[in-house]
Amino acid sequence: MTIPIKQTESMKLSQPLSAAPKVDKSSSKPIKVPGSGNDEQNWIWVHNDHIHVQVGTTRGALPVIEARHPISLIMDGELVEGPYTVKGNERIEWKVEEEPLFQILVSEDQMKAFLIVRHTQLVQPRLKNTEPASKVTLELDREAGELIRKLELAEVTRELAELSISHNLDIGSIFQELQEPTYKPVLVAQGSYPVPGKDARMELFFTEAVERSFMEVDGGIDYRNSLKIPSVHKGQAIAKKIKAVDGITGYNVHRQLVIPPKPQDVVVIAREHVEQQGDTFIAMKEGRPRLTGTHTLYLDISTAYIVSGDVNLSTGNIVFSGDVMVYGDVTENMTIEALGTIYVAGCVYNAVLTATGSIIVKGNVVKSKLFAGCCGEKVVRIQEGSRALSVQLEQLMEAARLLTDQVRQKGQNAAFGQVVKLLVHNKFKEIPKLLPKLLIDVHSMPEQDHEAWQYLIQKLKMFSDASRIYSQESEELWMSLLYDLKQTVDKIDNMKETHVKIDIDQCHLSTLQSQGDILIRKEGVLQSDLRSTDNIIFYHNDAVCRGSRLEADGMISASIVGGVTGSLSQLKAKDKIMLRKMYAGRVCVDNFCVDVIDVIENQTIDKVWIMRQLRTS
Repeated sequence: MTIPIKQTESMKLSQPLSAAPKVDKSSSKPIKVPGSGNDEQNWIWVHNDHIHVQVGTTRGALPVIEARHPISLIMDGELVEGPYTVKGNERIEWKVEEEPLFQILVSEDQMKAFLIVRHTQLVQPRLKNTEPASKVTLELDREAGELIRKLELAEVTRELAELSISHNLDIGSIFQELQEPTYKPVLVAQGSYPVPGKDARMELFFTEAVERSFMEVDGGIDYRNSLKIPSVHKGQAIAKKIKAVDGITGYNVHRQLVIPPKPQDVVVIAREHVEQQGDTFIAMKEGRPRLTGTHTLYLDISTAYIVSGDVNLSTGNIVFSGDVMVYGDVTENMTIEALGTIYVAGCVYNAVLTATGSIIVKGNVVKSKLFAGCCGEKVVRIQEGSRALSVQLEQLMEAARLLTDQVRQKGQNAAFGQVVKLLVHNKFKEIPKLLPKLLIDVHSMPEQDHEAWQYLIQKLKMFSDASRIYSQESEELWMSLLYDLKQTVDKIDNMKETHVKIDIDQCHLSTLQSQGDILIRKEGVLQSDLRSTDNIIFYHNDAVCRGSRLEADGMISASIVGGVTGSLSQLKAKDKIMLRKMYAGRVCVDNFCVDVIDVIENQTIDKVWIMRQLRTS
């Protein structure tokens, strides 16, 4: 907030005027009015700080008087603004509210103070003399006024001190402005800006990008070694936490401390295949390193499930807690769910691919659904089951504690297991249903993935033995299950990677949804729905988009949209749409839409462009 300007000098002078026209109070002799022939007109005459008025003649209109700032006009004791018609019997007075000789302005952030010199001298206010006229404006005569005092350096520094501005004063600039005033703001004091700190961050010793480089070998394509996936070896340093650095405190012109914002820390948790040594994180096995999570970051080494041929009825559906690599095709009615990234060297036909990471397909995608940055159906069931069971268990434990305390207060003893059994049979009847259902869901995961869920499988099997559980005298075992269930929910949440994409050559009659970019490398898309939380980009100059719906929270960059014949496409983006050529269709940017009828080429479409089309249509 800007500190108010303080008025260092204010003069309010009141001058009573002659009641008798043409007579100056400084003299008893009649005043001779300059000019001739004016006795028959009404006039006002300013002379020697007195205002003389002649009113009463039959010729001419009544005279008009007004005052120019900083003079105020007072008629019969009341302040008058603007022109005033004098009738001849009013008591006319004037006063001056003189501007301060200087002002001190402080910037809104209170880091800078400026001096503005208005006048270098304070003089006794005098009115400018005028000729008798029917309209007179009162003005100050600054040259004729008697000097009262000059503006001195000490006066300015004293005012600064009263405003608690006394540190880092630029005395030289103040003195220069007083000697040769520019009448403009001059910087005379400045605080010290705080130096912001640096947030903690993670320095990764690996790239998170997956490169595609299908090489021709002996006249054929080497699909097996085409995917360049980031990989580390056991014992290799994969990341280092760079600690936050505190900022440096500053101060404003009032010598008050200005504290910089506290830098943000980053919480990093090493999973079972990563070991933390100080601020460095070491891989404990070979695999693809990855960083997941948002508020809390998790470092892990993802193992890969490799299918050397096709995914078909012989392999079965694949659900795996890590990356899935397919060196053949994904055939009809097959499903792949990965807590990681899915790589397919061949094509995807009438299949469903779901990954918490990216989905990369070298070949064509036909009549399929691809979901990147999401959990698969089986994993979602495990997460929802774990969450529902943990809520019930938490309520059960609280109720069991209360009931046990009540029994003890009555001087009786009750085994904790028996109290739990009583509550489960009477109030928490859902728990016996949720436990086996969750166990079935976890068991439905393929054998190759059981290791990732073994901790939960063992605990759920233990709780399937009711006689053993209800014989427990403490709540420790129940709390351990509750802990594992919550860990499962968090684990699945934090498996979702932050930088994901769907990267394909082409698709037909398919649905693609990505929590990141969608990249189309070659031929394009036909009769498909694409939804991206970031950008949709077509790389090939001749890539087509026909009969499709594209929606991106970022931008869309397409090559050829529509054609001479065929169904129309609709493109919607939050930012902009870049087109090489579009025959017909509908484009939307944010909530602004327009139908494209005529062919457009090399056009960037934004909200302004759409509004221009709507006005001209």
